[in-house]
Amino acid sequence: MLIEALLAALANPVAPNAPACAPFLVASTVTQSAAELVASGRAHLEAGRFAEARADLERAVALDESFATSMWLLRLDVAEGRPEEVLGQLSRLRRDGQRGPDMDYSVGIALAAQCEADIAAGGGGQTGLMLQDAEGKLNAALETDPERYGDAWLVLARVTRNLGDSAGSLTAASRAAERDPSSIEAQELIGRAALGMFAARASEDPRPDEVSAYFDQARTALVHGLELAGEPGDFAGQQRVAGLWNVLGDLHAWGGDLEAARAAYGEALGWDPNAVNIGQIRGTLGEHFISALEFGEERFTARFGERDSRDATLLWWLGWALYATGDRARLDDAEAAFEACVAKWPAYINSWYWLGRIRYDQQDYGGSIAALRENWIAGRADLVASVSADGLDPDRIEYMVGWCAQRDAFDDAAFLSEVLCEVRPQEPRFWNNLGLFLRDSTAQLALTLEDDDELGWSEVQAGYERSFEAYDRALQMVPDSPAFLNDAAVLLHYYLERDYDKALEMYARAKDLAEQQLESGKLSADERPIIEIALRDAKNNSRLLREKIEKERKAAEEADAAGAGSDQG
Repeated sequence: MLIEALLAALANPVAPNAPACAPFLVASTVTQSAAELVASGRAHLEAGRFAEARADLERAVALDESFATSMWLLRLDVAEGRPEEVLGQLSRLRRDGQRGPDMDYSVGIALAAQCEADIAAGGGGQTGLMLQDAEGKLNAALETDPERYGDAWLVLARVTRNLGDSAGSLTAASRAAERDPSSIEAQELIGRAALGMFAARASEDPRPDEVSAYFDQARTALVHGLELAGEPGDFAGQQRVAGLWNVLGDLHAWGGDLEAARAAYGEALGWDPNAVNIGQIRGTLGEHFISALEFGEERFTARFGERDSRDATLLWWLGWALYATGDRARLDDAEAAFEACVAKWPAYINSWYWLGRIRYDQQDYGGSIAALRENWIAGRADLVASVSADGLDPDRIEYMVGWCAQRDAFDDAAFLSEVLCEVRPQEPRFWNNLGLFLRDSTAQLALTLEDDDELGWSEVQAGYERSFEAYDRALQMVPDSPAFLNDAAVLLHYYLERDYDKALEMYARAKDLAEQQLESGKLSADERPIIEIALRDAKNNSRLLREKIEKERKAAEEADAAGAGSDQG
């Protein structure tokens, strides 16, 4: 209606006795209404009501297309996560001659948001320079009109914090808190900045009163922020409360009060464990670490219940920390923590590895193997990496291989041997063991099959082929091992029933090498019986294979003769 009135006024001549300033009065009314809409839109924007903000600001721009009005739509675009797009528009406006504090404010806001996005994504080579540019632009705007650009104080506090300027961040955050006493973020930034000032001076500043003042300022701001936050029911609010408690923990840790730090970190974990760098507080708290985790888990469960999965990371660390104490009395607690962790968050697959370790220490070898299998199924590379990182772990696994072999649990023995082969692929003994246990586990499967089970017999054939491949890997590394040669030939002879000529050659070579090694006198007391057995078996197996070949040859001749007789008849 206002635009229509203005157009009508401009279209019709002014009456002779009408005030000469009438058109300007109409224009003033239009501008004032656009300003009111901008003020309403900005209020919605700062409260996070973006849809309402856009409605008001678009109406304002419809009334007044000047940059002084349209800039607030760009500010909204930045808040909604499009700083790069806004920077492009601002660059075009600058080329067209747009200058002044409105441009400084807009560019500074957009640059700051782009830097925060880059930092969240891992940073970039130009981020530091962009932060400096953002700081300069925001300071220029605020020096010109701190009221018009008042929301920039909070942004400037974040920018200077990211630049490592605690003093600058403290000043800007304090101005932001004066402007909006209800701002939780402003209180948090004051706390962080004052903590930075305290930490920088605590060990070197000769003025203890000033140092103490920074500590008190930080603590007061953080406690006030927590009072403002209350008991939030939304995830974002809970994350913010966790962040405030976490900074309070840092403050007490710097102040040397680890008990107070433990309690604060525990409260942070009790609100949102994922907002806390648990690995960092481990180094900070030392012996208080487990207590903080247990307190945090207790608070989290009481607050959100057993089904909330956000404490999965906390549970992982709790399981690890309890196990790392070496206290056998805490093994059950460590096991329960890891079990709860992987139940809530299956992606924490190396929880299965630690469950395997714990159960091994409890001499629950079957349970240990079951856990390691779960890890293998979920991610074999993850299990291999975990085992490889612990120099003692292959010995534990090899012990369980022997435990399985004693119980004819050949499938489990083969699985563990395969893990060892991937952990130490250059160890021929592991490959030979894999071949042996694949052979024996496949033979066990064959005993369970009916004659017409085609799929089952196909699996048997594949199992024997895998067994031979494992033996072959061992022989590639130790081609002069009589034991390996005999074992590989046995696969061809008794199980795959193919390549008999190759098997005979391997038996013959095993026999010759065994005789040479026994005659050399260089074998150790442990090696000699192994070579003696290989010699004995190679001789017997060679004889049996020749008999088998002869028997099969005669059977084939008889079958051919019977067939020829049938044809003649």
